[in-house]
Amino acid sequence: MKHLLIVLVFIATNCYGQPYLLTQGNYSAPSMSGTTIQMADDARSAAIDSPFTVCFYGNQYNQFYIGSNGWVSFSPNQPIAFTAQMIPINNIFVPRNCIMAPWQDMRPDIAGFPATPIDYVRYRFNGVFPTRTITVSWDNIPMYQCTGVRSSQQIVIHESGVIEIYIIKKATCTIWANGTATLGLHNANATQAMIVAGRNATVWGGWSFVPERWIFTPVECCYDIQHGINMN
Repeated sequence: MKHLLIVLVFIATNCYGQPYLLTQGNYSAPSMSGTTIQMADDARSAAIDSPFTVCFYGNQYNQFYIGSNGWVSFSPNQPIAFTAQMIPINNIFVPRNCIMAPWQDMRPDIAGFPATPIDYVRYRFNGVFPTRTITVSWDNIPMYQCTGVRSSQQIVIHESGVIEIYIIKKATCTIWANGTATLGLHNANATQAMIVAGRNATVWGGWSFVPERWIFTPVECCYDIQHGINMN
């Protein structure tokens, strides 16, 4: 955490646009424990109250929504489409204002392992002010039409505005929805996106996939505005 605080000293103290710096970090995924959300196929959760104000692309949010197909959004009523598309794009079938970790067609409504309850999707809150986190996990979740192969992925949202994506297993199902997946961030107006190279509605992963950790660090952040900190 000392490194994170050093970064915050050097970033801007306003909150406009909030582009991100993308880096790949050493893999060490957090626990997948947490509160279970039992979800239907192609579904999104009800609003979940955040323990802190989240800054995303220069806007502040106190609630978030989980999509069964691998995304977290800060806006309600996002589309539950299952075919990943390239972002940014202004399309009624593409979720906006969201983190895609990745966005791909998964099926959390069928039994498997674990068999009962079907607890593939979970979230939890950790830490104390000013270093709290939100962790959302899709744990060993079946792929649609290829339920014998499974994906595991996580999103960690830091109070500082930093976002981490952990991909433990990345399955592919090329016989359905072209087997594509999108990994990155998409803003609310569908005008900006931060994409991991080669992961924008493409086919990737599979049995040989090596676990990954991606870090999105805001170039400008709301951290000081949220907590009344003058960093000049």
